[in-house]
Amino acid sequence: MPIYLSAKIAPYGSNKMVDGKSVDLTTGTDGSSYTITNDDLFLIDANAQGTEASTYYVTGAQLKAYIGSVTVDDALSASSANPVENHVVYDALATKLNLVGGDITGALKITKTSTQLTLAYDGSNEARFLTSSTGGLSISTVGTGTTDSDLLLNVDGSITLDSANGSITCLDNGSTYTPSADADVANKAYVDSHQKFSESIEFYFDQEVTSRTYFRDADDSNYPFKWDTYDTEDSITVGDTISITPTNATGGVIVPYDCKLKGVRWVGYNGQNYNQVVDLQVWTGTVGNHSMSMVTATLRDSRRVTNHNRESFNIGQALDVSLSAGDSVLPAFLYTSGTAVMFSGKVVFLFERA
Repeated sequence: MPIYLSAKIAPYGSNKMVDGKSVDLTTGTDGSSYTITNDDLFLIDANAQGTEASTYYVTGAQLKAYIGSVTVDDALSASSANPVENHVVYDALATKLNLVGGDITGALKITKTSTQLTLAYDGSNEARFLTSSTGGLSISTVGTGTTDSDLLLNVDGSITLDSANGSITCLDNGSTYTPSADADVANKAYVDSHQKFSESIEFYFDQEVTSRTYFRDADDSNYPFKWDTYDTEDSITVGDTISITPTNATGGVIVPYDCKLKGVRWVGYNGQNYNQVVDLQVWTGTVGNHSMSMVTATLRDSRRVTNHNRESFNIGQALDVSLSAGDSVLPAFLYTSGTAVMFSGKVVFLFERA
């Protein structure tokens, strides 16, 4: 057990001086290290430390007993009374390590193949620091079987994570991490699967035949935003299905990948000063490949507009409809009653990648 001292220490009756050298309790007799025996007598020259103008003696047994039994906390609390007489070893160590006042100006290095540093609150709650054989650092918190042993970084400035290989990973107890709150860190897997995008379609609608659901026709070259193709239905119940032509089914928004339809909003204007009753609807369907079949469309939402005489409307609805790549989202109008219908505007859809 080498102890480094700054005070001048000399074995009694010997010409060898040990000044700031290693005093080893087990080996060495060359003057830079010395094996302390119980019968040794050491002269402590207080003047070497500048604390008192006198000298003191301590036996090897006293020095060994002190080193083996007194804790650092005990030495810290008692050293102020008489650091030379009562705490020879601690006072020398404090001077050598520059611990006076609680500061360390040198470097601290702990070499060990297992946990190198443990900060304990009590016998059950602690934080551990471990350096691996490759220089990696693991910081772990340990509690009494709960999940409240948090790691809090409270800095007066920025926090920067700079990875040399570009890999910064978030895990949930060893498994895939999924954010659940607005303030949570979002990882690539979450961002990739929760991208949002929107698509809008202009419309102009002026039809007045009941029991008809009017869809935009992709073949309508004369009036690209005039909704004059229809199915002979008047469904307003979500989940109802009808059959429409492929040209109708391609007149809406085609989604490029698996996603969810999260919402719809209609913003428009009734250009005539008449009362009309019209339902603004959202349908979905799938056009086949190499198919001549009619397309089955499913009603997803229906919003009724009444008595907007030369007035604008702004109507939205949250949705949660699962879609596959290639599916169509089809806005439609269902005419119920009224004269001189003239609706124009835009409908916008919000999508979230699945």
